[in-house]
Amino acid sequence: MQTTFDINVFGTITLTKLVTPHMLKQGGGHFVVISSAAGKVPSPGQAIYSASKHALHGYFHSLRSEFCQEGIKVTVVIPGPIETLNGTGTSTSEDKKSHEKRVSSE
Repeated sequence: MQTTFDINVFGTITLTKLVTPHMLKQGGGHFVVISSAAGKVPSPGQAIYSASKHALHGYFHSLRSEFCQEGIKVTVVIPGPIETLNGTGTSTSEDKKSHEKRVSSE
């Protein structure tokens, strides 16, 4: 859990805080953040990952409203499911015995 939040949330926020003063000094900039659909629509077995991506959405949507008058833009990219290797050499789709069902959080 801590590692997921350290990478997905705290690392991203720390980098943003380091870059923001430079953007303000130059009169603007643009943050483009890669998130996940899991931050909007949870997936079974992915509570921590989904929570970390939801935290990114909240942070950057708030940052957008805080700095829009300062010329800083924010784009949150939300890709859908992506097939990746899980570290064992098999794809994530091979790990699924049945079709995953997502349930809206709203």
